[in-house]
Amino acid sequence: VTPVLRGRDIPRSTLDQWPRGATVFMRLRVDARGIVSECTIDRGTGQPAIDTTLCNLAYERLRFRPALNRSGQAVAGWFGYAQPAPR
Repeated sequence: VTPVLRGRDIPRSTLDQWPRGATVFMRLRVDARGIVSECTIDRGTGQPAIDTTLCNLAYERLRFRPALNRSGQAVAGWFGYAQPAPR
């Protein structure tokens, strides 16, 4: 539901350290309310501070339409997310 993170969402100090062209691949656990409850970096930038910042931003800012079970009830689920280089 929330658009992808843009350069303006990411702290300047993080942007300055971001390796050119690096995309971060994350797995996000989304609860039944559509809020990120867990973040796992599958392929990061090689800069732990950047990867940690992206997970923190996912917790704070990203919202999703939750998965539905066969009865149509919202349930937790995993979501793959790729964050391209913001520049």
